[in-house]
Amino acid sequence: MESEPVQPGLVLYESFHGSSVNCSPRAVFDALLNDPERAGLEHVWALKRPSAAPEPLLQLPNVRFVASGSAEYAQLLATAGTIISNSTLPTWYLRRDGQSYVNTWHGVPLKRMFKHEDALRPTVHRNSQRNFLQASHVLLQNSFTADALLGAADVQEAVGARLSCIGAPRVDETLTADPDALRAELGLNDGQKLIFVAPTWRGELGKASKKAPMLDALLQALNGLDPDQYAVYAQMHNFTGTRAKNAKAVPAGMSTNRFLAAADILVSDYSSIMFDYLATGRQLILYVYDRAEYEELRGLNAELEELPAQLCMRPKDVMEAIRTGQRADALPQFEAAKAQFFPLEDGQATTRALKAISAPPLPRSRKRPRIAFYGGGWKNNGITSSLLNLLGALQDYDLDIYVLTEGLPLEKSEELRANLRRAGPRVRLLHRAGGMVRPPEENALVEQFYEQNRFESPEHEAAVTAAFRREARRLAGDMEFDAAVDFSGYARYWSLLMAMLPAKRHAIYQHNDMRSEADKRFAILNGVFATYKWYDAIASVSDETRQVNAANLTAYYAAPEAALTVRNVIRPDQIRARAQAPLPRELGLQLPQDKPVFVMAGRLSPEKAKDRAIQALARLRAEGTEAALVIMGTGPLEEELKEEARNCGVEDLVIFAGHVSNPFPVIARASCFLLSSDYEGQPMVLLEALTLGKPVLATDIPGARSVLGTEYGHLVPPSVDGVAEGMRHFIEGRISGADFDAERYCEAALQDFFDRILGFTPKRLPQS
Repeated sequence: MESEPVQPGLVLYESFHGSSVNCSPRAVFDALLNDPERAGLEHVWALKRPSAAPEPLLQLPNVRFVASGSAEYAQLLATAGTIISNSTLPTWYLRRDGQSYVNTWHGVPLKRMFKHEDALRPTVHRNSQRNFLQASHVLLQNSFTADALLGAADVQEAVGARLSCIGAPRVDETLTADPDALRAELGLNDGQKLIFVAPTWRGELGKASKKAPMLDALLQALNGLDPDQYAVYAQMHNFTGTRAKNAKAVPAGMSTNRFLAAADILVSDYSSIMFDYLATGRQLILYVYDRAEYEELRGLNAELEELPAQLCMRPKDVMEAIRTGQRADALPQFEAAKAQFFPLEDGQATTRALKAISAPPLPRSRKRPRIAFYGGGWKNNGITSSLLNLLGALQDYDLDIYVLTEGLPLEKSEELRANLRRAGPRVRLLHRAGGMVRPPEENALVEQFYEQNRFESPEHEAAVTAAFRREARRLAGDMEFDAAVDFSGYARYWSLLMAMLPAKRHAIYQHNDMRSEADKRFAILNGVFATYKWYDAIASVSDETRQVNAANLTAYYAAPEAALTVRNVIRPDQIRARAQAPLPRELGLQLPQDKPVFVMAGRLSPEKAKDRAIQALARLRAEGTEAALVIMGTGPLEEELKEEARNCGVEDLVIFAGHVSNPFPVIARASCFLLSSDYEGQPMVLLEALTLGKPVLATDIPGARSVLGTEYGHLVPPSVDGVAEGMRHFIEGRISGADFDAERYCEAALQDFFDRILGFTPKRLPQS
């Protein structure tokens, strides 16, 4: 890609990941091959088994075949002037300047796709969305398909003007082929009807089920038909890798769409093949024996009753439908279905495709400012809460919001999946697919950076940043942003990538005393610090945290003025609403009514110093004062803290609640909120407790001081003595709740973000 030129006269085709020479790539190929004005083109097909290439094509001097996934295939992806695919190219493909990548997709999706198809696999479409972002031309059948595919992949806005709805080139062959000649080629008798059985696949992507007992039962029933009157053919979906029993197969070398031209009856289910076939107006039978299960697990983009088809649940129902001979175009649903699902099928889609392909790629159009975030690992922690609050607030504004994620690792737990679902309807999630593309020499330099957490020389820095600029393009195509924000600030890969993402402004957050974090917990943060030089804004979440970080890390900043304060956003209305929910049942039974209840929330990790609160509670008991302590959260110190409570003799007073998905009812019903940390950035839990009007007791550290100041709550020295004294003060009535204006705070914090991160204030959307 970096050493060889693009070859404008070479076209590379791939259909269904190299499974066949078929579909719309084949229709475009045939048109280009037979165009005298394009006689000089070289055509290359990628096939899993090049030896299975259609025999007539092997004889052509300007057509050849390569093995999908081979070294030659990779070289062609890097150098072909035009690439035409109906599915996805590998995760390591990225389109270079001067190259056209045409994605035609392979059907109108009746079944729900991508982010809507599987709650347990929310990133399953990560390479599909990446391919749409790489494509210079996206050619789809109609606007319904565009919404169902691109919308479900979170890339419809990004694709923008590069989308052309033209109909499907492959359907041209169905509409223009000579049925009589085809029937003769297939050996059909006069009056003999051709029944074509073509179901979709079941199971999971990459794990398609090969067993289909209900389909076998149907084919056995169809075999009972008079062979002089009916010829039965079947084709399983290519994902299953199987052939149907008890039925003839589509002849080798004949495209599916050409075969459809000869079919009198199509028996399918939820497959997109039905929409190709409906353009003929002939009889369509949908054998949907598992409809309830399929709709629940996968979901559909339209009701089956909207389709001009006969719906059948059992083989005998299919047999009866065949005998009726009911054409689709005679059903009352036909015209409405045509307008929605196949309005452009007129036999001229290939002509429109060639016109679209011959035009240079259009610039990505933008209707509103576009913002990119990286938000971290989506665990239940303060950064995730802060991110979700900010994303929720930004959805009230006229912005296009993209959040880049780790991709597949986010599918490993319900905790991560649940937080992804909370991102909001106007947030587009771009999931990382595959790994970085790095030749050996470059790989060594990147790994050297990871090992040393710094750049050895200007040449080392230039090589690593070049690798990450390429990686940014691999993940996000040639998208450009008004701002790229590393909201996490804890991952070297993402700090480098967000810094290299094309954007007018770059910002990175500091949620804590980052020097302390690097020294005590995460040495890799030194590598993050090395990326600070490329960020216009280095945003600490409080003035106090900014001052601490600037004192320790200014040498890494491009300029001292890059250090800014951007406070975290909260959602007061949601906090109050969620606080009205009932207590978790077990906690409701455990909370004592006869003594003060202190509550804590946060990860059970060293910097939170929750052992300090347990020891302080023991001091109070030794003095004859009883109080309870509720600790919400999980973390590496959970067992140690439980042991500490036992050793201190307060096991009966400390309630370890674990992770509580909605902590606000617990905070609202407790007597006082307690924070005992050694260091924090800007503790969100303090803002949330203040919003609920709770008295707040916290250790006097910069982060807590930034929230409470002298107006709210009570600050104590970060020690057991300090926390114990603060607890006594509350019990004695010397600490009470404060009048905190949460809405005013939130408006000011959001304006901080607009002014200091974006550099502008976006338009607010109408309330409706």
